[in-house]
Amino acid sequence: MNKSKKLNHTSFMIASTICHAALISTEFEFFC
Repeated sequence: MNKSKKLNHTSFMIASTICHAALISTEFEFFC
């Protein structure tokens, strides 16, 4: 269960990074 929680956190961090990159390179501000 702890491993699953960490995996979920990692996925969130990756999604956040991608969202931030999209924010810089495109006009997807509303997507975040």
